[in-house]
Amino acid sequence: MFILLFYVVPFLVGIALRVLLNRLPKPYLVTAVLGIVTLIAGCISLFNMTEAGIIYGMLARQISSAFVGSLAIEVVFGFLGIY
Repeated sequence: MFILLFYVVPFLVGIALRVLLNRLPKPYLVTAVLGIVTLIAGCISLFNMTEAGIIYGMLARQISSAFVGSLAIEVVFGFLGIY
């Protein structure tokens, strides 16, 4: 259940965001924004040395999973020629 909730669901959300926003003029911005948010969340979780830092780490993992999902579907769309 833990893996499903913290890795698979954000991965599917990243895929859904990329597919739903594919009709925009610049759909790659979804992946770029998720990448930037992943870096920010990673830095916050890395430098936050409190007891609540575990929550930030879990959030960073979820955001990175959504980024990987969006990036994966972008690669698939690129190979298929869907823009």
